[in-house]
Amino acid sequence: MLADAKALIARGEKAEAEGKSAFGAELKALKPHQSGQQLRFAFVCIGYFAAEYGISKYEAEMEYFKNRVNHDIFYKKKLNRKGEEIGYVRHMDELDMGELSLAITRWRNFCSFEYQIYIPDSTDYAFMLHAEKIIEENREFL
Repeated sequence: MLADAKALIARGEKAEAEGKSAFGAELKALKPHQSGQQLRFAFVCIGYFAAEYGISKYEAEMEYFKNRVNHDIFYKKKLNRKGEEIGYVRHMDELDMGELSLAITRWRNFCSFEYQIYIPDSTDYAFMLHAEKIIEENREFL
């Protein structure tokens, strides 16, 4: 069993030296993913805006958050198998920490300037409780 592990390691080192993958998989650099708290804050901000403005959370996320405010982050293009360029919308969990921070900052500014709905930063714990209460009270309408 130890010999198998050593052979596997040697195979991997040889393939790495040649610039290939030893196991037929592409090697990619890992990006730092956003934290659960950061993602939760983003959803609370979107839900709070939806409750205050009187629209559904889905509409607030898709139309306002992703399309109007953060179009360059969420709408991407790629080539399909036929070589044609197609557009697609990224999910929030695909973003790294920097992209999600930028998206949240843009969203807070947009809400303040365009709709006069103030959303403080994530360190304001009292706001988070208030916003979650508002969202819960309006859950059937969102």
